[in-house]
Amino acid sequence: MSLEDRFSIDIPEVYVKLFAVSLMSTIVLAVPQFAQAQPGPAEAAAFPSRPIRIVVPYTPGGVTDVLMRLIGAKMSENFRQPVVVENRPGGNATIGTAVVAEAPAGGYTLVAVSAAHTVNQVLFKKLPYETMNSFAPISMVGSTPLVIAVSPASGIKDIYELTNAVRQRPGELTYGAGTTAIHLMTQMYLAGVGGRALYVPYKGSTAPQMDVMAGTLSMLLDTPTALVANIRAGKLRGLAVTALQRSSVLPDLPTVHETVLRGLDVKSWQGLLAPRGTSPAVVAKLAAEVMRILKLPDVMQRMSALGIEPVGSSPEEFDAALRAEILHWQKAAKEAGVEPE
Repeated sequence: MSLEDRFSIDIPEVYVKLFAVSLMSTIVLAVPQFAQAQPGPAEAAAFPSRPIRIVVPYTPGGVTDVLMRLIGAKMSENFRQPVVVENRPGGNATIGTAVVAEAPAGGYTLVAVSAAHTVNQVLFKKLPYETMNSFAPISMVGSTPLVIAVSPASGIKDIYELTNAVRQRPGELTYGAGTTAIHLMTQMYLAGVGGRALYVPYKGSTAPQMDVMAGTLSMLLDTPTALVANIRAGKLRGLAVTALQRSSVLPDLPTVHETVLRGLDVKSWQGLLAPRGTSPAVVAKLAAEVMRILKLPDVMQRMSALGIEPVGSSPEEFDAALRAEILHWQKAAKEAGVEPE
């Protein structure tokens, strides 16, 4: 029996249901690429007449932050109004999200959300907003796989050795995550291979990277966007990718699926919401602008270099996708016995 055969196992069905419900894999049919959103008539014609603010509920440098700065710059050029990206991290992304939930409707204050937005609905008994009813979905923007990484000084050379470590030394290794979604996606790998590690929460993706490089944290999962620079510089060692296909940014890294855990297919995603009550015509105009930007050659090239797949959806499709994902998480969490905090 080969080394790969000894390590590779089929992922238990319950963990597939609990963790592998990335929006792109479970409800991709509900979100056709670059579906057409039609702006309304007169009420959207004058929009925007003043600066737009995009609140990112994470620290700077992560995939959501980088992507929204790219989108915001192109939006500003076309709308001829400043588009300001404001970082408001904390509270598992709920602090910045709550700011936008309470903002005036109109399309001038938006929030960038990721998979954590729907995960939080399941994991927390009380949130400072209603996940769906406090917002008007605009568009899904992109999706990304995750990369498992360790410090080169750890002595762990590949995903097989990490899998051995979390199995043979349960609870001894630690992992960090800046969002609840990445926390649960890490648990998917750990539970699937029969391992265990201690969870250390963070406000963003920069701090856990620093701690892994310093040797005070054993491992982390994050997007290629967040990790690629330090992996290429030799400060982090990438071990595997969580999607079924290898990353175009880090093509030498195998997938977890092809090595230690068949069936693992986990991606994060990024999207835009407006406060509830924002005019449907304005929301449609913003969605159409996002989809226009995603088709620009330089934007597509930049996103590809960052390991982000352009998506694009109408407000109605994004709304349906979010609701479907929440239902998937609720059902899977109940089956796995995960209780909200």
